[in-house]
Amino acid sequence: GRLDIALRSSVRKSRGNTACKHLSPLFSKGPSSSFLKFRADDNDSLLLTLQNGLTQMRFPCDRRVDSAANLLSSSVPIRLELEQAAGVSDHDFEKEQNLYLLWAVQRTLALSIGRGMFLLSTTFPVMTSSLLVPAINPVGYFVKQRATRSLESTDLPEKMRTWPKFHNGVASALVVTPSSDSVITSPWIKFHRKPKEEQADKHAGILFGLGLLGHLHVLPDIDVMDYLQEKHDMTTIA
Repeated sequence: GRLDIALRSSVRKSRGNTACKHLSPLFSKGPSSSFLKFRADDNDSLLLTLQNGLTQMRFPCDRRVDSAANLLSSSVPIRLELEQAAGVSDHDFEKEQNLYLLWAVQRTLALSIGRGMFLLSTTFPVMTSSLLVPAINPVGYFVKQRATRSLESTDLPEKMRTWPKFHNGVASALVVTPSSDSVITSPWIKFHRKPKEEQADKHAGILFGLGLLGHLHVLPDIDVMDYLQEKHDMTTIA
């Protein structure tokens, strides 16, 4: 039968979580890890899943959902540990930090793919609110030096950010549940449209994600033509 419900019942009866002692200490219940800890002002849609009581009932003994959400968060600085070797000058070490940060940022740019799978169909949208799209933060925090560093535009050109912004929008749209037809309207979709050009890639991703869920049929032809007249590549793809 439902092993999760049986386990939940056994935990309540044990009063000491003895039914969970077989779990790895990595996922044991306890204080949240300081690594990429969430803050209330992160505006990260992963928080919506963590506040869902269903995950607490499904996994009552451990923090696997919290750990997965922390790993998929792109809105907080990347925590990095890099030690300056003996004989390495400050100038060379700075180059090494930039290279190390570039590798880490490339991982952050790809996190939206996993977040889309993690939060698939978990949220019922509100007609008066827009979808939460977490920021992609290309800033690193070096623990040993207690310093933050961001990449120069030459290290992370705009063309490297285009597709990550697009997929970030797609992941944010995929959280919508299939039973949201009454909320997904043409004005609600256009409500996510921002005048700033740097937001266009993200909005194109939202359009693509809603299209994958079958919600773009609510857009009338005149709105579709309005989008296509922008001649924005990512919007045309969506």
